[in-house]
Amino acid sequence: MSLHPQAVHFPIALLLVSSILTLWNERRPHHELAITARWCLKIGWWSSLLAVMTGILAAALAFDQIRQQLTWINSHAVVSLSLVTVYWRLVLGKPLPAASQKRRHLLGIGLIVLAGWLGGQLSERI
Repeated sequence: MSLHPQAVHFPIALLLVSSILTLWNERRPHHELAITARWCLKIGWWSSLLAVMTGILAAALAFDQIRQQLTWINSHAVVSLSLVTVYWRLVLGKPLPAASQKRRHLLGIGLIVLAGWLGGQLSERI
């Protein structure tokens, strides 16, 4: 049994909450909100690495059974790795212009939605 389906829920929730809180904090700045968003970002990013690793392991162990779904698997993998990359710049904590940070969070939300949709398609097909 693969741990990947269970592991993906933490980064999805935490990264979404982080982005939403960060975007909200731009409108109504509050120190505690920024701290909460930062912790959600850090924990969500590290848990996204776990989700990616469990996904790679699951695909490797079941390769013979999933060979016909490689296009979906590769699409899901590319989007998921892009998601990790987009949030990595935010995890580093280096200052970004506000507009750049906002675009990165919005892109992250879009990638989370797309990765989730592709993962759902995979779970139905496999």
